Amino acid sequence: MLKKKALLVAFFCLFVSSFLFGQATGSFSGTVSDKAGAVVSGATVKATSQGTGISREAKTDDSGHYLIPLLPVAFYTIRVESPGFGAAEQKMSGCKSTNIANWILHSRPHR
Repeated sequence: MLKKKALLVAFFCLFVSSFLFGQATGSFSGTVSDKAGAVVSGATVKATSQGTGISREAKTDDSGHYLIPLLPVAFYTIRVESPGFGAAEQKMSGCKSTNIANWILHSRPHR
């Protein structure tokens, strides 16, 4: 009876650990500011998977900070936009753990 319980516990641990191993995620976090150093609140930061095209986005808070959490590990294109500024975009080499990406937006020329 003890051997059956031990075998059951071992099987359960192996079964659960296989699911936990496949749950790798990362995040992008940072601050958006203008060229004078003032933070840009309400900017849209969009992370798009280069492999699947699936995207997630966040808005910067009053301190210009954003966080896009729980992204599957992949290569991403990050795009930042805010009214009155030109868009900024960069391909990121990979998303694993927490990636810091700070952005400086430039004013859009008046036409």
